[in-house]
Amino acid sequence: IVLGVPWYGYRYECSPETKLNDRFCSIKPFAFRGVNCSDGIGREVAYKNIIDIMRQNRPHLQFDEYMKAPFFSVKEQHDADRGKVGVVQYWFDNPQSLSIKYRFAREAGLLGVGPFTFGHLDPIKQPAESRAMWAALDSFFQ
Repeated sequence: IVLGVPWYGYRYECSPETKLNDRFCSIKPFAFRGVNCSDGIGREVAYKNIIDIMRQNRPHLQFDEYMKAPFFSVKEQHDADRGKVGVVQYWFDNPQSLSIKYRFAREAGLLGVGPFTFGHLDPIKQPAESRAMWAALDSFFQ
Protein backbone atom coordinates (compact mmCIF):
# COMPACT_ATOMS: atom_id res chain seq x y z
CA ILE A 1 0.00 0.00 0.00
CA VAL A 2 1.20 3.50 -0.89
CA LEU A 3 0.00 6.73 0.76
CA GLY A 4 -1.20 9.26 -1.82
CA VAL A 5 -1.13 12.85 -0.64
CA PRO A 6 -2.41 16.12 -2.09
CA TRP A 7 -0.02 18.80 -3.28
CA TYR A 8 -3.05 21.09 -3.29
CA GLY A 9 -5.58 22.46 -0.86
CA TYR A 10 -9.21 23.43 -0.59
CA ARG A 11 -10.84 26.85 -0.59
CA TYR A 12 -14.01 27.22 1.48
CA GLU A 13 -16.33 30.20 1.27
CA CYS A 14 -17.40 30.87 4.84
CA SER A 15 -20.90 31.78 5.96
CA PRO A 16 -21.56 35.56 6.08
CA GLU A 17 -21.38 35.69 9.90
CA THR A 18 -17.78 34.41 9.90
CA LYS A 19 -15.18 36.94 11.02
CA LEU A 20 -11.66 37.02 9.64
CA ASN A 21 -10.13 36.10 13.02
CA ASP A 22 -12.50 33.15 13.70
CA ARG A 23 -10.55 29.90 14.00
CA PHE A 24 -12.95 27.95 11.82
CA CYS A 25 -15.50 29.07 9.31
CA SER A 26 -18.94 27.59 9.03
CA ILE A 27 -19.97 26.34 5.62
CA LYS A 28 -23.37 25.40 4.37
CA PRO A 29 -24.19 21.68 4.63
CA PHE A 30 -23.62 19.74 1.45
CA ALA A 31 -24.87 16.18 1.25
CA PHE A 32 -22.86 13.71 -0.79
CA ARG A 33 -23.95 10.10 -0.75
CA GLY A 34 -25.90 10.74 2.44
CA VAL A 35 -23.04 12.34 4.37
CA ASN A 36 -22.22 16.01 4.94
CA CYS A 37 -19.11 16.48 2.80
CA SER A 38 -16.75 19.46 2.81
CA ASP A 39 -15.08 18.41 -0.47
CA GLY A 40 -18.34 19.06 -2.33
CA ILE A 41 -18.64 22.62 -1.04
CA GLY A 42 -14.94 23.52 -1.35
CA ARG A 43 -12.84 24.09 -4.41
CA GLU A 44 -9.46 22.52 -5.11
CA VAL A 45 -6.55 25.00 -5.31
CA ALA A 46 -3.03 24.10 -6.48
CA TYR A 47 -0.25 24.49 -3.91
CA LYS A 48 1.50 27.04 -6.15
CA ASN A 49 -1.66 29.21 -6.08
CA ILE A 50 -1.92 28.92 -2.30
CA ILE A 51 1.68 30.19 -2.06
CA ASP A 52 0.72 33.18 -4.25
CA ILE A 53 -2.34 33.92 -2.08
CA MET A 54 -0.23 33.81 1.08
CA ARG A 55 2.36 36.16 -0.46
CA GLN A 56 -0.33 38.64 -1.53
CA ASN A 57 -2.34 38.61 1.71
CA ARG A 58 0.19 37.75 4.45
CA PRO A 59 -2.46 35.84 6.45
CA HIS A 60 -2.04 34.46 9.95
CA LEU A 61 -1.07 30.84 9.26
CA GLN A 62 -2.61 28.41 11.76
CA PHE A 63 -2.07 24.69 12.31
CA ASP A 64 -4.73 22.16 13.20
CA GLU A 65 -3.27 19.48 15.49
CA TYR A 66 -6.00 16.95 14.73
CA MET A 67 -5.68 17.14 10.94
CA LYS A 68 -1.94 17.90 11.11
CA ALA A 69 -2.55 20.55 8.47
CA PRO A 70 -2.07 24.31 8.09
CA PHE A 71 -4.88 26.69 7.21
CA PHE A 72 -5.56 30.42 6.98
CA SER A 73 -8.39 32.84 6.32
CA VAL A 74 -8.51 35.86 4.00
CA LYS A 75 -11.18 38.17 2.60
CA GLU A 76 -11.98 37.51 -1.05
CA GLN A 77 -14.86 37.69 -3.45
CA HIS A 78 -17.23 34.76 -3.04
CA ASP A 79 -18.08 32.81 -6.17
CA ALA A 80 -21.43 31.68 -4.76
CA ASP A 81 -22.62 35.17 -3.72
CA ARG A 82 -22.12 36.94 -7.05
CA GLY A 83 -18.83 38.48 -6.07
CA LYS A 84 -19.60 39.68 -2.54
CA VAL A 85 -16.47 39.97 -0.44
CA GLY A 86 -16.38 37.59 2.52
CA VAL A 87 -14.13 35.36 4.56
CA VAL A 88 -12.56 32.44 2.73
CA GLN A 89 -10.58 29.71 4.46
CA TYR A 90 -7.83 27.64 2.82
CA TRP A 91 -6.80 24.21 4.10
CA PHE A 92 -3.75 22.52 2.56
CA ASP A 93 -0.62 20.52 3.17
CA ASN A 94 2.87 22.00 3.12
CA PRO A 95 6.33 20.42 3.58
CA GLN A 96 5.98 20.40 7.37
CA SER A 97 2.55 18.72 7.45
CA LEU A 98 3.50 16.30 4.69
CA SER A 99 6.64 15.28 6.59
CA ILE A 100 4.41 14.24 9.51
CA LYS A 101 2.24 12.16 7.17
CA TYR A 102 5.25 10.62 5.41
CA ARG A 103 6.79 9.58 8.76
CA PHE A 104 3.45 8.07 9.76
CA ALA A 105 3.38 6.07 6.51
CA ARG A 106 6.88 4.73 7.18
CA GLU A 107 6.04 3.83 10.79
CA ALA A 108 2.81 2.12 9.65
CA GLY A 109 4.80 -0.06 7.28
CA LEU A 110 3.45 1.36 4.03
CA LEU A 111 5.57 0.71 0.97
CA GLY A 112 5.70 4.27 -0.34
CA VAL A 113 4.31 7.79 -0.53
CA GLY A 114 3.63 10.21 -3.34
CA PRO A 115 1.47 13.06 -4.55
CA PHE A 116 -1.76 12.49 -6.44
CA THR A 117 -0.49 14.84 -9.14
CA PHE A 118 2.80 16.59 -9.86
CA GLY A 119 1.46 19.69 -11.65
CA HIS A 120 0.61 21.76 -8.57
CA LEU A 121 4.11 23.20 -8.04
CA ASP A 122 5.85 26.02 -9.92
CA PRO A 123 9.60 25.35 -9.84
CA ILE A 124 10.30 28.41 -12.03
CA LYS A 125 8.48 31.10 -9.99
CA GLN A 126 8.65 29.30 -6.64
CA PRO A 127 11.89 27.29 -6.65
CA ALA A 128 12.39 27.21 -2.87
CA GLU A 129 8.83 26.10 -2.16
CA SER A 130 8.99 23.44 -4.88
CA ARG A 131 12.31 22.09 -3.58
CA ALA A 132 10.87 21.96 -0.05
CA MET A 133 7.88 19.91 -1.20
CA TRP A 134 10.18 17.40 -2.92
CA ALA A 135 12.60 17.36 0.02
CA ALA A 136 9.75 16.51 2.41
CA LEU A 137 9.59 13.09 0.73
CA ASP A 138 12.89 12.30 2.46
CA SER A 139 10.93 11.99 5.73
CA PHE A 140 9.65 8.65 4.51
CA PHE A 141 13.16 7.26 4.11
CA GLN A 142 14.84 8.58 7.28
